[in-house]
Amino acid sequence: MITMLADMSTDELSRTTSPTADRRLAVQTPLVRRPWVVPLVLLTVIFIGYAVPPYLALDPARARIQSMPPHASYYPLLVTHIFLGSVALLAACLQVWPWLRRSHPAIHRWSGRVYVTAALSASICVMIISPMGLHGANHVGRLPCDPTAPFC
Repeated sequence: MITMLADMSTDELSRTTSPTADRRLAVQTPLVRRPWVVPLVLLTVIFIGYAVPPYLALDPARARIQSMPPHASYYPLLVTHIFLGSVALLAACLQVWPWLRRSHPAIHRWSGRVYVTAALSASICVMIISPMGLHGANHVGRLPCDPTAPFC
């Protein structure tokens, strides 16, 4: 009996519940420790439901943001940014889902690759189009000014 106790690990010696109860507790614990996962998914779905529909028809007149002055590449880059950003948001939800990470690690890894690719591509698109917009990088917080003014 003493040799059997000596061969056991401290986890086995200190266990107060059955292995089945421990497994059930381990499955329930991650969502309790990550209460922000469900609100993140809900906000992502609501945001995508709001942001994407005007751009599904690929009609520049329905865009919420117009370029100033009009550029030919603005709308295609804007649509690419919105679609890739939506893919990145959905992939991020898959990344933080504990069950998927634990049960299907291959899907978790692929969603991570999709997330990184979509997020980098969407950010490159927005860096290109932000100076073209009315409220872009060069226009934030500025009122339209007189072009004859010295520092317009």
